[in-house]
Amino acid sequence: MEEFKDFENLQAMLRKAVGRRGEYPAYRGLTGDAQPDSVTWDEFYTQVRQVAKSLMAHGIQKGDKVSIASYSCYRWVLTDLA
Repeated sequence: MEEFKDFENLQAMLRKAVGRRGEYPAYRGLTGDAQPDSVTWDEFYTQVRQVAKSLMAHGIQKGDKVSIASYSCYRWVLTDLA
């Protein structure tokens, strides 16, 4: 069993997960037409970074507070981690 590790922040924990499990599925679900779909850790991390860049392009800066008004879904997780 791996020893418990304290991380500086969520991004550090995410990078560690991506480094260890990059090609493995991070999320699995169904598409709108009920077809199986999955996203690897590498793909998920790329998407998180894209959302973060979009937020910065809209003027959001480190330390700013934002609200996410949404139901629980994959896009909410992406935005939260961005």
